[in-house]
Amino acid sequence: MISVYNTPHELHIAAAWLWIRAALKEGDGLMGVATGATTTPIHQMVARIYAAAPFDTRAIQLCAVDDYAGIAPGHIASCSERVRRQLVNPLGLEEDQALLPDGFTGQDAPRRYETEINQRGGLRLQMLGLGEDGHIGFNYPGTPMGSGAYLAQLPQSTKDTLHRLYGLPMDQMPSHGLTLGIRSILMSERIVIAVTGPRKAAIVREAILGPVNEQVPASALQLHRDVAWLLDKEAASKL
Repeated sequence: MISVYNTPHELHIAAAWLWIRAALKEGDGLMGVATGATTTPIHQMVARIYAAAPFDTRAIQLCAVDDYAGIAPGHIASCSERVRRQLVNPLGLEEDQALLPDGFTGQDAPRRYETEINQRGGLRLQMLGLGEDGHIGFNYPGTPMGSGAYLAQLPQSTKDTLHRLYGLPMDQMPSHGLTLGIRSILMSERIVIAVTGPRKAAIVREAILGPVNEQVPASALQLHRDVAWLLDKEAASKL
């Protein structure tokens, strides 16, 4: 399914309500979230809706698609910390309602993280953003389609972003990040991917209309039975 909105704000509202409806649906499974520039305003909209009209959050379970390895707990550069600030705290969730990667360390952390997700019922919905190179999570071009959770090597562009946005010193920069792999993401019951802006129009076209291939990781979403692409007019301009 492809939905196109006139503005990013309209997209954020629609995505927030979609997220809330899925989160409140009866049954097991976690709500997979990402913390990029596109999904953060969606989380903020969810929090605003909850503040204006509180709903029962006691059954909501969250997990994050990825996080940087080795960042100090509580640092805003941590994806897990941003999930806490954007959703866990505003929605009044208990600590055990959020399964986050910063609680898993060591070389076997990806395996243990994915095992815990599966033990909690798997992913009922995975919300994603899209990188300009087609990456989803930390699955950058060249990632095998059959990858489970793993420690991904971070490109320099990601490190530069961490330094620019969060002031993380270069000598404290992580070299790897824990991420759900492409196979892990495709195991989700439903996938929602939100994209805005003209700079991503070309990769949106490749991911949706191009061949499925490892150089465009998001093209793997063509293999899933229930994917919702939420695009603003600029991101959809090349379709």
